Amino acid sequence: MKSFKNIGSMVGWLMVVVVAAAFMVALPVHAHAFDAVSLTSNFASNGWGHIAMLGVIPSLAQVKQFSTTGGGLEGIRQALYDHLLYPTAGQNQFNFFSAQRGQGMTSAVGAVVASPKSIADTNLDVSGMLPSGKAFAATSVEVSFYAGSVATANTYTLAPPAGYLAQAAATVVAQVNDVNSFYQSGSLQLYIAAKVVLEEAPLMRFPPKCFLNLDASVAQAGTNATNAALWALSAKASGRPYMLEPLIYIEPNVNFLVALNFPAAVATPSGFNARVGVILDGYQYRLA
Repeated sequence: MKSFKNIGSMVGWLMVVVVAAAFMVALPVHAHAFDAVSLTSNFASNGWGHIAMLGVIPSLAQVKQFSTTGGGLEGIRQALYDHLLYPTAGQNQFNFFSAQRGQGMTSAVGAVVASPKSIADTNLDVSGMLPSGKAFAATSVEVSFYAGSVATANTYTLAPPAGYLAQAAATVVAQVNDVNSFYQSGSLQLYIAAKVVLEEAPLMRFPPKCFLNLDASVAQAGTNATNAALWALSAKASGRPYMLEPLIYIEPNVNFLVALNFPAAVATPSGFNARVGVILDGYQYRLA
């Protein structure tokens, strides 16, 4: 009989445990749900206070539903670009995206000499980074080079691609040599947060997608004493665009820089200043 009593007690205790467990399951979720999955699924119905009472940090996705600025970013097709003056003597390094609009020095055609950069030079809003609320996904890199026709300090004046000379001048061909000399040398480095994320050489690897397309022709007439030339000359880097696969994402408030580096300064054979630009093509993201 004693053994039967023990068995009965054990069964009784088991029934108590089962009933207690069923009671616990029936309680409201927010009183006993301490796991992240339950918190996430019940956040909308139970409210912020229930999570705060449990001492659990809400996820970013949960917090964003209270955003007063849309809570997300919208994407648009928009490149980042910057241009600098290339002095005839050249230099060892050119740093792009280091000066925003209203700073630095313009190299735009028709701009006041040595005036600050404008939208014709760059569309960077904050020097060296993207401001809060903006981000960028770069899909390709381009380097453009434009030959000039003056050597005046801080001045870029474009070189006409065609003209007429009473005396044939060596500088006509030298401006084509400017383009060749530039693209044959140098290397490009893209820095994000002081880390190199892209490094490539020579600069011929980064042809621009858009350029002036012009066939070359030269006609010369005259006597030994007097020669005249009618010419049309142009040169450009060409080839497939330098695509970034996978793309490179630049976050807001993170320093970035594109540097063109040369082992030694490459002077322009024409003796004239030029203009050089870097274009990061891709998608800009901004607050919705």
